[in-house]
Amino acid sequence: MSQPSFIPRRTFLAGAAVAGLALPAVASSSIKSSKPSLICFSKHLQFSRDYNELADLLADLGYDGADLTVRRGGHVLPENVERDLPKAVDAIRKVGLDVQMITSDISDPDDPKTERVLKTASALGIPYYRIGTWQYEKNRPIMEQLDEYKPRLKKLAAMNEEYKIRAGYHNHSGQNYIGGSMWDLYEIYKEVDPQWVGYNYDAAHAIAEGSAGSWETTYQLIQDRIFGVAVKDCAWMRDPQKGWRRTYPPVGEGMVNWPYVLQLLKKTNFTGPFSMHFEYDIPGEGAEKRKNELQCIRRDFNQFQTWLREAGMR
Repeated sequence: MSQPSFIPRRTFLAGAAVAGLALPAVASSSIKSSKPSLICFSKHLQFSRDYNELADLLADLGYDGADLTVRRGGHVLPENVERDLPKAVDAIRKVGLDVQMITSDISDPDDPKTERVLKTASALGIPYYRIGTWQYEKNRPIMEQLDEYKPRLKKLAAMNEEYKIRAGYHNHSGQNYIGGSMWDLYEIYKEVDPQWVGYNYDAAHAIAEGSAGSWETTYQLIQDRIFGVAVKDCAWMRDPQKGWRRTYPPVGEGMVNWPYVLQLLKKTNFTGPFSMHFEYDIPGEGAEKRKNELQCIRRDFNQFQTWLREAGMR
């Protein structure tokens, strides 16, 4: 693996400590900032498997920390969570950043890995995690299926309360996704304590589903339970062979009016985190592709940070 072309922040921090310079305090999840944090979904830095290199990349790119993948194929595998999650968190905190949330594939509270992940993340002071996605079964009544998810969510909420960690469901657009239209999640959530279960709101997916304006109606339904927001853009494009399809261009090049969405979030005193996603095709191969990926990640970060500042949220 090629070495990064920047000076790793841990190298700078170590040198500064020797020189007696004042260093920024290491982030702590137990200290909640009044300003939303801007973090990077580590899925898009998956090429960096070494936790120290990952931490240096996040710092060099300017992020406040990570939305760390703790799932199949992720930076931390669920079966190794007790061993590897502390290592990843320690590496990221050593460069003055933090792990503000983890993205898991947790779906079933009775799965033994669920408690292991929650217990480990809670002990490390990670406040939030993202739940794995649920889907409808075809040819079955919708409300019947939603009723089946209610006890599962209640049990998960009880586990969250025990370990003092909050869960967020991430809405996706497309056929058969529970939460695609948002009202169905609202129905499932009715009897669950909002302190422990909320939403990881994806505005791009919500607008892809309700681009004529219904996304604002469903946003009003769930706005008080939003604990985190996924940042990307969306657009409908017509493919001559495949017809109309959803795409996810760089932020600012699609249908999401992010300055307006930020104003909506600000009205509810949303304090983050914002997790940045990069779902568009990036050209190149090998080292060239990695260079292009980092440029895109930095560009989108700079654009979104500008909007946050203009909204008075940074």
